Amino acid sequence: MLPLAGYAERLSARPGQTLRFHVANATGVPVQARVVRVRCADPNPAIGGVRTEPVDLPVTTLAEPGPQPVPAGSYGVLGPAGLLQGVGDCTLSLRIHPTLALPRRQVLLSGLDDAGHGIALELTPALTLRATIGTTAGPATLETTTPLALHAWAEVTLAVDAAQRTATLTTTPLATPAASHTVRTALAAAPALAAPSRRLSLASASCAAPVDTFNGRLEQPVLLARAWAPAGAADARPDAADAACIAAWDFSLDMHTRRVVDTGPHGHHGTLVNTPTRAVCGARWTGQEHCFRHAPGQYGAIHFHDDDLDDCGWPATHAVTLPDGFKSDAYALLLRAGDAEENIPFFVVPPLGRPTARIAVLVSTYTYTVYGNHARPEWMIDPAWRAALVAQNQAWKAYPYNPGEHRDYGLSTYNVHPDGSGIALVSWRRPMLNLRIGYVTYPYPDIRGSGLRHYPADSHLLLWLAQMGHDVDLITDDELHREGQALLAPYKVVVTGSHPEYHTPQMLD
Repeated sequence: MLPLAGYAERLSARPGQTLRFHVANATGVPVQARVVRVRCADPNPAIGGVRTEPVDLPVTTLAEPGPQPVPAGSYGVLGPAGLLQGVGDCTLSLRIHPTLALPRRQVLLSGLDDAGHGIALELTPALTLRATIGTTAGPATLETTTPLALHAWAEVTLAVDAAQRTATLTTTPLATPAASHTVRTALAAAPALAAPSRRLSLASASCAAPVDTFNGRLEQPVLLARAWAPAGAADARPDAADAACIAAWDFSLDMHTRRVVDTGPHGHHGTLVNTPTRAVCGARWTGQEHCFRHAPGQYGAIHFHDDDLDDCGWPATHAVTLPDGFKSDAYALLLRAGDAEENIPFFVVPPLGRPTARIAVLVSTYTYTVYGNHARPEWMIDPAWRAALVAQNQAWKAYPYNPGEHRDYGLSTYNVHPDGSGIALVSWRRPMLNLRIGYVTYPYPDIRGSGLRHYPADSHLLLWLAQMGHDVDLITDDELHREGQALLAPYKVVVTGSHPEYHTPQMLD
């Protein structure tokens, strides 16, 4: 992680509004903050380097920034606390599609409390399954001996029989049901499944933070208050119609939300954290329908990743209130703590319904976000390219950090997760290292000039317009998405930046 990093709560604001910033400072030195107008974000000394102007805009310190974690990893929280209160016999069934082997455990579902009461199911580094069952004598475990295959669906069933004092764990590869594997263990004491203060966590060992998160797809978890044994048929599994159903979560419902719907009789719904990928192919996908809206049951899986991140969740540490009449332009909050520096760009747009110029520049903030923290493939595969960029950044006094080296804050949709699956969801509520004054994308000025893309490149357009004497308003993708044609109507000319690639249907309309 960087010694000093931050992000704005949003990328644009209007006069009269307050914009808050979230800063993490691991230097141990107090942070100094000020706002500047950004004239040019290009550090190339051949054109004069970065140019900023001081702005008379007070910065309010809401809290002195300190070190902050990055809570990466997606997971779910299911039902209320104490879901297994009063339950002796129990069955947990779910479908699992692992996509990554790791030298640590990967939790599929956990309801264990500090006393070791409850149940948990995890994937081991060897890709076997391990179940933990709380008993009155302490937790008991059992583990399969056959590893699961990566990128293949398997049915997993854990059954606890209180009368027999046994626990049974069965895995059935759905592609080869005959290869079903069962292990059984005798429990030394009565099951203790109730964890009154503990909620169930899905794909994490904790409900409060991502811990030992799972990489892969999960589908259709079901909990029963009885011991259920697989009948052998690939499609035989417990469901919401079972009289003993505690909960049956159907991921094919409300896929556009963070909500996890329980179709059982008790409505023990859940919520997702850090936005795992929904509407992905599940075990029931036939290959005949390629739109999840047409066959949601075939897309009833959720893909979890240990680097999913939708919001760092850091406390707000600084704020600026834009006064009436504050000029629409590109600005940045500059931060310093000892030798560490950070800059957080933002854009001021004109008052609602009151343009201040006849030219509007549409700032591509959605494109900036989709490309946020894009780690270039050359960085990973070409050491000479990487060394040239680092040397050039040092010579130019450019922004020194690169997403390829600092992946703590998540990558862009042009990168992949650790399991090789594409990144589909990104957020601006995290530090975006390539949305920075002085960021250079490419080395080799004889080929690429200043080697800029996106925000630093667009600053050349704003500098040129200013030097040519044109008054302009900045508007961003976010205002255009929300306000539509009414935002554009007063302007004679609308100019885009260098790479206006991402638009919503509302923007296109």
